[in-house]
Amino acid sequence: MHLAEFVRKKLKLEDCAIDVRRFQDGELTSTVNRTVRNKSVYLVQSTSQPVNENLMELLIATDMLKRASASSITVIIPYFGYARQDRKSNGREPITARLVANLIETAGATRVILMDIHSEQAQGFFNIPVDSLRANAILMKTFLAENNSRNLAIVSPDYGGVNRARRVAEQFNLPLAIIDKRRPRPNEVEVSNVLGKVEGKHCLIIDDIIDTGRTIVQAAALLKQKGAVAVYVMATHGVFSGEAPNVLNDAIDQGLISRIIISNSIPQPQKRIKKLVVAELGNFFSEVILAHETHSSVSEIYGKHSYKRNRG
Repeated sequence: MHLAEFVRKKLKLEDCAIDVRRFQDGELTSTVNRTVRNKSVYLVQSTSQPVNENLMELLIATDMLKRASASSITVIIPYFGYARQDRKSNGREPITARLVANLIETAGATRVILMDIHSEQAQGFFNIPVDSLRANAILMKTFLAENNSRNLAIVSPDYGGVNRARRVAEQFNLPLAIIDKRRPRPNEVEVSNVLGKVEGKHCLIIDDIIDTGRTIVQAAALLKQKGAVAVYVMATHGVFSGEAPNVLNDAIDQGLISRIIISNSIPQPQKRIKKLVVAELGNFFSEVILAHETHSSVSEIYGKHSYKRNRG
């Protein structure tokens, strides 16, 4: 079930479908099937593959809702495409994440809700209120339902993800390891060393995005080489572009990866990747929407979705 449909049914809301139509020249337009005048509207759309198509659908639908006199338009973007283009790594490069934020505001959004955006400081690209949510609690609850590993170590696949991994490690009082990684060019990665003890451990790699899968596979191979008993992967967004399904399935067949846990921030085709577990975000988003409508605290919702380690 699509995330938006799950949320609608959970909150017992009336169906308010948006019809997206394509003209023969490729242009898009959209209409909504009921009045939204003076209504609070929540528009759910991930800007995943095809990224530009989904982004344009989001912008056009937001503009349409604004012109249909919606009182507020909260855009929920479970996966924010272009978030990795958040700075100039080299000269003469764009900061596309900022551009996309500007476009969403210009289209008419009054609030944005994001899930595990790649770079947390990218929230500052918006001049409207932003709720930047984290899926760690939901993903960990799913992981522990599948695996009761006692001798667990949390692993960050690079220095950029250390804060994300450390939050989980500190909550569980677990050891943290970091993989030394560098990118010689886009979509290529080299891993060389592990900082921290992983020998004899069940290692859980925590990341925000799995894209080509090569980073994860190289990290898993290095951990196994360093004596890890098993390697699990937990990431919020399963992009799985290009040959990623084949790359990951090969790693699973070779025993490098025992299980992959992701969320449904991006719709996933059935049975494309072996040993893939998809955690449901719909309940969490439903509670966030309800908190907005009742003027309650969003932060308190995390307590309901907290997870406890089984030490038995």
